[in-house]
Amino acid sequence: MDETPLKRPLDETSLRERMEDEGELDLCGLELCDGDIEGWDAFPWLVEVSLLDLSSNDLTDDGLERITRCEHLRNIWRIDLHSNELGPRAGAILAAAKHWKNLNDLELGSNAIGDAGVVSLADAPLLANLYFLGLARTGIRAEALVRLVTSERLGSLRILDIRGTPVGPEVIRAIASAPALGALETLDFSDNELGPNAIGDDEVEVLLQSSALPSLKKIVVLPPRIWGSAGEVDVVACREKLR
Repeated sequence: MDETPLKRPLDETSLRERMEDEGELDLCGLELCDGDIEGWDAFPWLVEVSLLDLSSNDLTDDGLERITRCEHLRNIWRIDLHSNELGPRAGAILAAAKHWKNLNDLELGSNAIGDAGVVSLADAPLLANLYFLGLARTGIRAEALVRLVTSERLGSLRILDIRGTPVGPEVIRAIASAPALGALETLDFSDNELGPNAIGDDEVEVLLQSSALPSLKKIVVLPPRIWGSAGEVDVVACREKLR
């Protein structure tokens, strides 16, 4: 990839020079703002993009809306929006995204999406194909987390990253009885906003005993104290011991 600084405003040549192999467009950490997204509708070659990395920039909900409306980005299967300036409107914008039918991997961590954004996201059609959803440190409270994990659109989800959110017994019970998390393999709620003692062995056992989570393989908890783990619970091994 060309390390030459991008011209401002962002021009097509500079943008295309950041295309990598296998369809990855790497725009990480370039201090991009919403104005840098203008004009992408005029770049039909963006249909070649399958992985779009926009992490560590300055994009707001307006910039996200421009991206979702760009028809040429209809083939992306992964988008990384970690560490931008997204807010509560992001959830509704994603729920209305009509071009991202192939999206499998959505990283939204470290954005101030909050409860309203997550509740809107819970109804998003694009959730149906996701196998990874990253919502670490997004200012979510317990009620919104419960609304998300009980969404019936999460049937394909394999990895849920909710680090730095308030995961207590209520959220654990909701996950354990969720109607559509049968494919979930990895659950990460480490760096719990409620503190290191919010989740104990009893809550982890609720997950281990859940018939609604047959595919669960790993729970990332931290600190390394639950079920004698080193910060991760090997669900398969623990379930064998419980038999």
